[in-house]
Amino acid sequence: MHRFAKAVFVIGPTASGKTGLAHALSDLLSQQFSRTCELVNLDAFQFYRGVTIGTAKPPAEEINRYKYHGIDVLAPCETIDAARYAEMVWDACNDIDARGCLPICVGGSGLYLRAVLHGLDPLPPRNEDLRNMFRASAAVWGWPELHRWLGALAPERAAELHPNDKTRIERALEVVFQRPEGTEPAALFKKSQPLSQQSLCGDAFVIQVDCEDEVLRARISRRLEVMFAEGWIAEVADLMAAQGEVFKTSQAFKAIGYPEIWAALAEVEGNQARLTEKTLLQLHERIATLTWQYVRRQRTWNSKEHCDWTFDSSGGISQKFHLSDQFVDFIS
Repeated sequence: MHRFAKAVFVIGPTASGKTGLAHALSDLLSQQFSRTCELVNLDAFQFYRGVTIGTAKPPAEEINRYKYHGIDVLAPCETIDAARYAEMVWDACNDIDARGCLPICVGGSGLYLRAVLHGLDPLPPRNEDLRNMFRASAAVWGWPELHRWLGALAPERAAELHPNDKTRIERALEVVFQRPEGTEPAALFKKSQPLSQQSLCGDAFVIQVDCEDEVLRARISRRLEVMFAEGWIAEVADLMAAQGEVFKTSQAFKAIGYPEIWAALAEVEGNQARLTEKTLLQLHERIATLTWQYVRRQRTWNSKEHCDWTFDSSGGISQKFHLSDQFVDFIS
């Protein structure tokens, strides 16, 4: 189904330079091609207000300058799923296109990107009663046993999942248990097919940004130093004070670093001044490790995704990069 007219997508792992490239593209297209661009957020956590430093949101002046959509649109404890988010991005892209501008969507959240580019199967909503039943069963028999249940009901979907992938096993069982009468389980998971067999939801030009491992590790470490210097600890302390324990059950709390900093603050009763240099160093090392693990998952997602242009940002971002004829034809 055609859900958006035309958009550029800039994707890649954390700290690879996606935002810098998106900004440089916007400037270049404005200066050399008289194309006005507006940016659309594809990051799963930047749309939460107050969850700012640790999610590497662009500064306010850049948000205004590049006319970002989808940043700070939800309260910290609100929730949003990939289907709703895709609708939000499609609406933003169509609104931008209707005003004669070009949307540039930028971010590194694989599931949200996949929902936007390829759409999702029309699956039933969450069912907490079913989920509680699955979790209680898993507590007794383990998730591999529930994976075997799924294998008996929807073998093709089960074959795509690791026996300990509790999140996806739970969702798949939830879907199968709620399927309409007469519907075969295999028909419920068409979007789990290889991306090469799935059509795009609109006219998209996808740019994948990445860089050498050593460069990326150094950027991640430097970014964490800046985040802590800019007051990341205080930001989490403010969330603890304003949102309380309910924030720990929110989607926003899953952003890398927030649970770790929260736990460190909880040990000193939220008094950030009492965090020792040793604790701060441990936080830096732990969050850097978690970030690198996330980078590996992002690369796995992106290796399967549609790609029109691969950009190596190891040497930094420059507005002097060469635009391919394919890209020029796309924006024309």
